[in-house]
Parts: sequence; structure tokens; C-alpha cells
Amino acid sequence: MVLTARYSLVDSNAIKVTIVGIYTIIVILIFQYKGLIDWKIGALIAIGQTIGGYLTAVYASKNANAARWAHRILILAVVLSVIKMYNLHEWVISLF
Repeated sequence: MVLTARYSLVDSNAIKVTIVGIYTIIVILIFQYKGLIDWKIGALIAIGQTIGGYLTAVYASKNANAARWAHRILILAVVLSVIKMYNLHEWVISLF
């Protein structure tokens, strides 16, 4: 949303959180019904994500360049994901 639709960092995050919240509830219900959830590990991950999200929000609200850095990090993450997905790193290494 930030890269293609040019939403602001705040607007795109609000939309993302709403969408993720809706499907997370559905997925939790399905996986709990099947007995596939390890609540201890899930709680640990949730605590880590909450702390990380809070610290990022504090940083983003105090730094005027947060949107620029978020944009750069997003592009880097997409490029690295594409490289990994298509094993391009192995292809580049094989050239040498």
C-alpha cells in the first residue's frame, strides 16, 4: 500500500492491522478446533511482536524520516524475498 497505492505509513498500517486482525481470529478458531496451537510459543511470539510494534511506533512518531526509512526497508525486504524465492543468490554464486 505504501509502495504502489502511495498510502501514508499510518493509513497503510491501520488498514493492514484491520485485515490481519479479521483473518487472524478466523485462523485461530480453525487451528484451535484442530488442536494445532501451542499457546506457550504463541504467547511468546505475541509478546515479542507487541514490544517490537510499540518500539517501532514510538520511533516512527518521533522521527520525521520514519516514512522514508520504512519505504527503504520495505523495498529491501521485497528485493531480498525475491532473491530468496527464486534462488538468485545461488545463480549469482555459480557465475563465479
